[in-house]
Amino acid sequence: MSKKFLNKVTAERTVLSALNNHYADLEALEGLTSISIKSWAIKNSISHSDNRVITLLTLSNLCHKMSDRSQESFESIDESVMNEVMITIPSLFE
Repeated sequence: MSKKFLNKVTAERTVLSALNNHYADLEALEGLTSISIKSWAIKNSISHSDNRVITLLTLSNLCHKMSDRSQESFESIDESVMNEVMITIPSLFE
């Protein structure tokens, strides 16, 4: 497995763990694709315009950048994107 893919998986697991632990009373989010996020919102009666949904979609895009092969020439992309992921996670709880 490539390092980029593993970094993406680590970032996604970090987001999912933080969200599911914080909102333990909601049905768990099982993936960080836009389809999973929208399905999670519907199951939990959360508006698609809710900050959590918007933030999750942003985090999903950031995680996707970590394995996007078009970014391969930028060695620091994983670290900078992971930092952005970690900075963005608290927005889920506002």
